[in-house]
Amino acid sequence: MNHTRWLAAASALSILTLAACQQGQAPANETAGSEAAPAETADGLSKLARIEMNPDVSYLSAEEKEVVNLLIQAAGYMSEIYKRQNTPNY
Repeated sequence: MNHTRWLAAASALSILTLAACQQGQAPANETAGSEAAPAETADGLSKLARIEMNPDVSYLSAEEKEVVNLLIQAAGYMSEIYKRQNTPNY
């Protein structure tokens, strides 16, 4: 995959990830619900929303799919870093 297409794919995935993070945020005066465990409520993890995404990747080449998978792994690491930085006693 050439550099321009890789950069475009990485940019698109970054934008989608940021948009998903913004959509999952609830207003400050709403509660997260009763399904959160007491430990999650105490340390702030109940504020985080889990977003399921099922994109159509049938048009991507094998190399492009590999790049997307690497970006997803990087997003998982960034998520863990965010949780550790913003959640007391994580």
